[in-house]
Amino acid sequence: MSKSERVPLALALALPLAPDSWLLAFERVMVKRVFVGGAAIAVVLPALLFLSLPSAPALDTNKLLENLRLAEEYQKQGRYAEAEAEYRKVLKLTPRLAEAYNGLGIACLRQGKFQEAAAAFKEAAEIKPGVGGVHLNQAIALFRSGRYQEAVAPLEKTLELEPDNAQALQLLGLCHVNLNDHARAIAPLRRALSLRPDDVAIMYNLAYAYVQRNEIGEAAKILERMLERGENSAAVHLLLGEAYSGPGADFARISEAIEEFKKAIALDPKLPRARYRLGLAYLKLGRLDQAAEELKKELEIDAGNFMATFYLGSIYLAKQQLPEAIRLFEKVIALKPDHAEALFAMGKAQLEAGSPAKAVDVLTKAIEVNRAWPEAHYLLGRAYLKMGKTAEGRRELEIADKLNREELERVKRKLQKPDQ
Repeated sequence: MSKSERVPLALALALPLAPDSWLLAFERVMVKRVFVGGAAIAVVLPALLFLSLPSAPALDTNKLLENLRLAEEYQKQGRYAEAEAEYRKVLKLTPRLAEAYNGLGIACLRQGKFQEAAAAFKEAAEIKPGVGGVHLNQAIALFRSGRYQEAVAPLEKTLELEPDNAQALQLLGLCHVNLNDHARAIAPLRRALSLRPDDVAIMYNLAYAYVQRNEIGEAAKILERMLERGENSAAVHLLLGEAYSGPGADFARISEAIEEFKKAIALDPKLPRARYRLGLAYLKLGRLDQAAEELKKELEIDAGNFMATFYLGSIYLAKQQLPEAIRLFEKVIALKPDHAEALFAMGKAQLEAGSPAKAVDVLTKAIEVNRAWPEAHYLLGRAYLKMGKTAEGRRELEIADKLNREELERVKRKLQKPDQ
């Protein structure tokens, strides 16, 4: 599944608690269509900070403690910009104070300054790796700034210290999901669920990873269990529909998927991708008119869904509504100039509309993306012949024939040696 098709994932994060040194707060924010919520915030008390102060002859400890007190008070009151300013004053007085960097990172994190937060947590970890929850704090900031690969290392460090930290396990799984490495996402998510078997967010995230791996049975078991527990949400029905309509689904399963998509839409008529998925399910059953209607509705919700645009164009092409098909393929190609299937479909539409020169142009681009595509070479050959370019046309037809014969040989060898 492409990034543009990613579903919202529910994630509950909480930082580890240190005695007498943490302020608990909750929020819900969206990051690349991933929901992150329930993050517990660390605030170190001035007394703890004072014990960690480096020796410095000129240090004004009274001023330092006042800055620390204000920083903590502002943090508690949700005045994060002011807390940030106080922590920066502290670091001017004593630039090697890990706890102050940790507090600064938290203040930046709460303001959505994820890059600055990540930098502050990194400083804290380098100065004092054991400062409360700093590796997990750093990972959260990196995750929220979209730096998923970089977030993996501090999460692994957290898990070295706390192997049963369910929040770190879940976040590690989600990093792999966002990196499209769903195979590696499953193990930490399963471990997290074993630690928190009733956590709905972890259930959903694990089911999502299973769907992307096409492990439909595992995904369906989790999602059906969620519905049995009363988690009757649009997102759950949507993901269950995706599981039912996955590769190899038969007529009965696709029909079940359609019902799930309808339930999702009934609960949330504006849910992104629900109409899109319903349209694709109708398309698999050959119900073109219904598919087209749902894809149009999806584009009303999300005009940037280029795959919905592509499939709607493909339906118009199948129905020989060529001007509409060409208009939609142009939109897809404007968004994704190297979308080989859209280039091929545009070439076919232009050829059938009596514009072989335009067909040659886009089919040549499609072949640049995928040179081993016999259908594209065949269509390009036909377009050249329509233009009267016999030599070029024959050349492309010969390439198509050669590629088809090579593919046939590969299939034969595979059938003779099924274990390879």
